[in-house]
Amino acid sequence: DSTGDGMGHPLTGPSAVHVRDDGTVWVIAKWSQNVFEISPTGTITEILDGSGDLLHRFRLPVDDPLIVSEDGVVYAAGNNSHNIFRVDPFPSHAPEAGAISGLELIGMEITVEYDGTTTDLARTYRIPQSNSGSQAVVRPVLPASPTLEAIGIAAPASVLDPGVTLRITGAPDATVRLLRMESGLLTEVTPEGGFDLDPFETNQALLIEEVSAVLSPAGSVDIPMTLTRSDARGGFNLFTAVVLDDLNPELTSFPADPVVLEALPGQPGVLELSKTMVHFGNTFLGTVSPTRTVTLTNAGGAGAPSIEITAWQVGPQFRVQGSPPVSLAAGASADLSLRFVPQALGLQTETLEIFHTGNNSPLVVTVQGRGKELRLYPDRKKDR
Repeated sequence: DSTGDGMGHPLTGPSAVHVRDDGTVWVIAKWSQNVFEISPTGTITEILDGSGDLLHRFRLPVDDPLIVSEDGVVYAAGNNSHNIFRVDPFPSHAPEAGAISGLELIGMEITVEYDGTTTDLARTYRIPQSNSGSQAVVRPVLPASPTLEAIGIAAPASVLDPGVTLRITGAPDATVRLLRMESGLLTEVTPEGGFDLDPFETNQALLIEEVSAVLSPAGSVDIPMTLTRSDARGGFNLFTAVVLDDLNPELTSFPADPVVLEALPGQPGVLELSKTMVHFGNTFLGTVSPTRTVTLTNAGGAGAPSIEITAWQVGPQFRVQGSPPVSLAAGASADLSLRFVPQALGLQTETLEIFHTGNNSPLVVTVQGRGKELRLYPDRKKDR
């Protein structure tokens, strides 16, 4: 609809639609001056807008200006801006794992020679709003590059907890962008499965995320991020950051040295109890106490597996309502309802054991209640 990709890039005045055999759809919008790609799974991405490639703007005519090749390369004719743009496919649509897009080249160092003696060193960074390209801008003056670190983690590293915090340091009050790219090592179609592979080496971008922030007057900002592992062969999260130019925010500094963190597959989580003791107080023999509850929570973070409660057992004087199995997703909770059915006088103490697939099974809850004799007294008034 008119919200476009839902990321602030609207779709207004659609003028043409192209569909490929694999289900990929491209939509041209003449009024909002952009082109959207819709993947077979429904992901919507703006692949071209009026900013063009920053140096050359893109302006759509009323007529259909778009051609898509068999390998998914989009050619957009900007008749009103007198130019033609080529947009390479997003890596998820690449025909093979060995096909490299500009995203995989983010952070690459480029040496530029002017006259054989004068050189500049540049680094590539994502083309704004692009899902397939990177660029290196060489100018006499650019903002100083920031520094980037993962707080409490010596990168590169493999971590279980997907929640991490990245710290960007640079010029006070500067506007910065933090880029996260999940990538994977897909060796199925590479010759002999690849060779000379290093730890944390990847060959295909899977997901990309970019956030903006402003450095504090002290010159730093902490940004919480969540690592992803969208594919069993992925999970390698590369972070880098740039400082935006004050006069032209589309121009940036060279990117910071990258930080690479691998999100390990989710491990069996911890099942937490809201209480480890339940007391029912006094309950008459032959009656059932009011219900007491114990809350169970899967304490795993994002990406952690579900925990299945497989069984529970308790002595005959205490009852658990319902029956296993019960499955709890990461962060989810469930209540166990308990009742006391005394069969003897005095304090009764038993143990409730809860068995589950987490790494702290079984859980133990102490349950207590006091059985009291129920006495019936005759109505003396009726005897008179």
